[in-house]
Amino acid sequence: MAADPTWLPSLNALRAFEAVARLRSFQRAADELRVTSPAVQQQVRGLEQTLQKELLVREGRVIGLTDTARDAVRLLRDGFDRIALAVEIIRARSDRNEVKVSVEPSFASLWLISRLASFTEQNSVEVLVEPTNKLADLSRQEADVAIRYSSHVSPHHRVQRLFEDETIVVSSPQLAASVSKKRDAEKLDGQTFIHFTQRGAAHVQLDWSSWMETMLERPFKPKNNLRFTDYTMSLQAAIAGQGFALASKPLVREHLGQGLLVSPLKMSFKNGFSYYVLTANGFEPRNETGAFIAWICAEAGKEVEGPSKDSFT
Repeated sequence: MAADPTWLPSLNALRAFEAVARLRSFQRAADELRVTSPAVQQQVRGLEQTLQKELLVREGRVIGLTDTARDAVRLLRDGFDRIALAVEIIRARSDRNEVKVSVEPSFASLWLISRLASFTEQNSVEVLVEPTNKLADLSRQEADVAIRYSSHVSPHHRVQRLFEDETIVVSSPQLAASVSKKRDAEKLDGQTFIHFTQRGAAHVQLDWSSWMETMLERPFKPKNNLRFTDYTMSLQAAIAGQGFALASKPLVREHLGQGLLVSPLKMSFKNGFSYYVLTANGFEPRNETGAFIAWICAEAGKEVEGPSKDSFT
């Protein structure tokens, strides 16, 4: 009777062999696996007998690998990594009635938070919002959903676009009124400019110098500069009448509607970046995650002509 090609030897023996091959030491492998060194040696000898192949070359205290073992051990390491990932997913995919959302901080504070109540009212699902500029590892279930600002889509994620970004000049209504009689090209002359200067942040907008040269074709000659490493704080300074700021129009739409901010210049700049909602590629989203994605895409569609329905896998 032919042997079953899918038959596998003991996983404990395979783990012992992989650890010895990686650490080149029975004792270090034993310490890692929390067993004794003789137990590891017995597991490896048993594996060699089962497979009828020599795997380790023992020369005194030096442990080497045969050619057969060297080819196999890389696949074993990958296999154990994938097993560990599968276990993480099983643990993470409990019956929790929750969606964990990793989101760029300014998007969370300026756009998402004010709308979350409508999601929880429509769905009996709790939402955990984690504001961070670091992209969560969705394949390891560090978050169910990520909302990110980018100029391209990743082949490693399932992606849906929410809306395109658009950069505008904003200020308080009072400050805008003080320059309203001037031509657009002159309104910013001799004014105080508010800068968002955080390195590595999600926003990739024109700085003030580039804006003046690109949009107004004038040199940048500020009266004063205010600099912030927090995007929301820079907008608060603009609301307080401290100066003019460059802002993402989709994120300040509510502020514009409420009259907290106005856009004194009839011009805007599209930098090719958009806001996207991401989930792990290769995994079917839980029902709670799917409900959140459907909701946020619908909310984004209320503000623009509609989010892109394209999915990139």
